[in-house]
Amino acid sequence: MAKLFEEIHPGEILRKDFMKPLGISARQLAADIGVSPSRISKLVDSHHPITADKSLRLGLFFAVEPRFWLNRQS
Repeated sequence: MAKLFEEIHPGEILRKDFMKPLGISARQLAADIGVSPSRISKLVDSHHPITADKSLRLGLFFAVEPRFWLNRQS
């Protein structure tokens, strides 16, 4: 069955819908949530998946349910 919608990696959502509008760099976000900058860079470049740990940290930082991030992981 053909897909109706192209799946968007959660890292792309993070970059376009959260980081860019707020002017937050990967390095700044990493420092604020306590992870390495390379983890955030790889995530926003769609090279790493969202893990439970990342979804919790991002959820707390951006005041959204952690499930928001996990649900976007295909």
